[in-house]
Amino acid sequence: MARQDEMADKPMTIEFRLPQGDPQGVRIACITTGTVQAVLVPRSMLTGASKRKELKMVGVYFLFGESEDLAKPVVYIGESEDCLVRLKQHDEEFWQQAIAIVSMSQEHGLTKTDVKYLEWYCINKAREVGRYTLNNGNDSAEPFVTEAMRPLLMNAFETLSILTSSLGFPVVEPRTKAAAKDVFVLTGADCEGNLRPRKVPGGMS
Repeated sequence: MARQDEMADKPMTIEFRLPQGDPQGVRIACITTGTVQAVLVPRSMLTGASKRKELKMVGVYFLFGESEDLAKPVVYIGESEDCLVRLKQHDEEFWQQAIAIVSMSQEHGLTKTDVKYLEWYCINKAREVGRYTLNNGNDSAEPFVTEAMRPLLMNAFETLSILTSSLGFPVVEPRTKAAAKDVFVLTGADCEGNLRPRKVPGGMS
């Protein structure tokens, strides 16, 4: 996977669509040269979004919400051969927004093996990044994928990371280190210290 500073030197175009014309409703995001797209659906609009063919595809999905008992926002990461069916089965109270990551093309779509690997990889990356509290259960073993498929899945993951972050949910986006200019140093006769920007839960610190 490319490092974030390397990716910063690669211009890209992200296209956002509002199928309902509502910026608070369903949103579809894709990189014009990518192979996967992100479909964001508010839970309150899930029934109305049932006609979206993108949601009926094989994919990996994220459920986002809050918890009064936790300082960080909450996420559940899953996969399904039909994302819409699976989203409707989730009756947990915590989630309010869902993002499904599906292929740009039904003819050359993600397979069940692909999304099982992406689900596993995203869970581990979300845990490593630490912006969200994972609502998933026990850890699972790494699914097998062929050596030839791994680079393609890593490319899909990079796109997934960019799209979820662009939609306001940086669940697997690597944290960036504070630059030297962002560190404030205080020195005095009897004291010495420094101050770094405060990290906001779920933010892009």
